[in-house]
This record gives sequence, structure tokens and C-alpha cells, in this order.
Amino acid sequence: VGNQPLFITRDITNQKKTEEALRKNQQEFASMFKSSPEALVYTDEKSNILDINPRFTELFSYTLKEIKGRNIYDGMIHPLNKIEEGKDLVKMALSKVYLNYETIRKKKDGTLFPVSISGSNIVIDGELKGVLGTYIDITERKRNEQLQQVLYSISQAANSSSSTTSTNSSNTW
Repeated sequence: VGNQPLFITRDITNQKKTEEALRKNQQEFASMFKSSPEALVYTDEKSNILDINPRFTELFSYTLKEIKGRNIYDGMIHPLNKIEEGKDLVKMALSKVYLNYETIRKKKDGTLFPVSISGSNIVIDGELKGVLGTYIDITERKRNEQLQQVLYSISQAANSSSSTTSTNSSNTW
């Protein structure tokens, strides 16, 4: 060996394949996150916002630049007594695999609206990384439920009225 050059080679084909597969998985996840029809927010375990998708921006009117790093409780929860509710929801999401809850949230312009919130914890390599929250605007559903209740009440009143009329008319014969 003396003055002879020594070459050491190592086949990194498998490493490159693994890196490519990882890159592809990251792109797929990012694509699913960004194109979801539901508003998504990814927070760390302390509820600081790490990422949002375009639907979140449409629903709440916040851009990622405006909201990244802010605590999820900062400005989106109203009335203020709902903050404890929000903290409880995050605790549940951190300790469970999944939660679903209906409540009120606030848009950037101050508009309050009903939402269905789903959340699940994100665990990577056995370590809790945060929460993925899903928000669905349920305004239309709530309007329909109220309309159904009004129609039901009218129907009940009409039935009660016709029963009274029938009873009164049979008494006059």
C-alpha cells in the first residue's frame, strides 16, 4: 500500500432511494394539507400556530404571515369565556387521538360564526409534536336546524288549533 492511493467507495443507492421516498411523502402530505376542502391549522403542543391551509385563510381571513407563531387563542375565540373551552379542547386533542366539538369562533373582521372543530394529536417517532385542527363552518346547517324548529313549532300550533276546532265543532252537533 505504501505510496499507493487508497480509494474507499460506498454504495449510497439505498440512501438516495430513501431520501427520494421521504421527499415524495413530504410533497404528498403538503399537497393534501394545502388542498383540503376543510380549514386546517397545525399548532405546536403550546397551541402556537405553525401552519394553516388556504381554506383556513378563506374562512378566518388570516394569512399564514399574519398568524404564524401566534397562539390559537389570540383573537379567534370570543366571547372570552370560550378561551377556557378552547384550552380544554386542546388538552383533549393532545391526550386523545381525535375530538369533535361544535362552538363559536371569530373571524379576523370580528364576525362570530358557528363551527365544528375536529382535532387530533400529531405524534412523530413517539414524541408529541402538536395538534392538527379542522374547522368547518356550520352556519348554513345551524340556519336549517332553526328553520326546521320554527316549521315544527308552526306545525304543532296548527295541529293543536285544528284539534280544538274539531272538538268544538263536534260539541255543537
